[in-house]
Amino acid sequence: MKKIAILHAANTFNNGSFMLLINCVQFLQETYKDIELHLEFNSDEDRQRLYKEINSKENIKELELDICKTSNKSFINKAINLYHKIYSHNKYFKQQGVSEIIILGGDDFSEYYKGKHIRFDLKRIRNYSKKIPTLFLSQSIGPFYSCRKRLAKKCFTNTHILCREDISYTYCSQELGLKNVYPSNDFAFLDLPKQKNIHEKKKQITIVPGGNYRLYTKDYDSYIKTWQEIIETILNNTKLKEHKLLLIPHVTRPEDDRRIIKKLKQANSRIEIIDKELRPSQLRKIIGESDFIISSRMHASISSFNQGNAAIVFAHSIKYHGIIGNTIKLPKLIIPETAWENKSVVSCFENSLDYLIDNQEEIQNQIKTNTNNIQKNLKKQLQKFFTYYV
Repeated sequence: MKKIAILHAANTFNNGSFMLLINCVQFLQETYKDIELHLEFNSDEDRQRLYKEINSKENIKELELDICKTSNKSFINKAINLYHKIYSHNKYFKQQGVSEIIILGGDDFSEYYKGKHIRFDLKRIRNYSKKIPTLFLSQSIGPFYSCRKRLAKKCFTNTHILCREDISYTYCSQELGLKNVYPSNDFAFLDLPKQKNIHEKKKQITIVPGGNYRLYTKDYDSYIKTWQEIIETILNNTKLKEHKLLLIPHVTRPEDDRRIIKKLKQANSRIEIIDKELRPSQLRKIIGESDFIISSRMHASISSFNQGNAAIVFAHSIKYHGIIGNTIKLPKLIIPETAWENKSVVSCFENSLDYLIDNQEEIQNQIKTNTNNIQKNLKKQLQKFFTYYV
């Protein structure tokens, strides 16, 4: 029996990485009859959420990767677990009979989130790939800076990488000079096992404001005020006067989009708030019923594309330009990072909104065509990739 470890998707309350896990598990279960999947779970809640989203929970085992399984998040415990990650995981994987390691996570291997601390993850990956074939799937990798760029080149040398957009592929193949890297797409473009495709739309616009405001600006009050102005812009648009606005969270742990959503609550009959911790299939249903969405969460916009709907997105990294600008070919629906610096977010949003309203049918047709092509190509790429490396 083939045993595969899947890492970087332990938190199912981040519905972006959760979608990648669901579709990865589903694909592997459909492709291989004799397989055992070893997964990380932050909690039993995470395990049960996964079981509700996949068709079979047979041959799924839990990885016990942390030595210090305690609620005490002290510096010493964190340091012990980090040391164990870098230097002891390989021994544990060998003991479990793991033959391949799959790394998910989307953009965990960039400096947008961890900054200089990414070097610890890079060293861990180098140690993995020395002993066990290590595969990166659905990834946006880099950019890296200073000495970490040289470290990344060294640490990724023995890995195999499927990049989810062409900007990352170009960076990995040309800037880092990696050989075993291939262009691909994000797993979330594929249908989820438990999703229900929606054929009837509501007069509804779904808004997904991300809880991590620091990705855009250091000024929390400015971030809230900007979102308030965006909502007012929609409410005041005469072409959207019959639309309701639905605010939903996409990530609820450890950061929580609902903290931002509560700040945006208004005494307006056209605004509705959902504060439940939803699963990907539930989120995709809501997004599918909407006319279009407005989001600072990448995978919420991909769910919209999957349903044939448009998305106006607020970028904080190259992944938005790679996936939405280049792959879906809708750069006019991206609010760029620079808009926060020059305080032009609302005016950029107004331009994108006008463009979407005036060209919605054409945009939706383009999205459906591109998404169908992405799904076909992605399935072929995955079959070829796994046949060769797994």
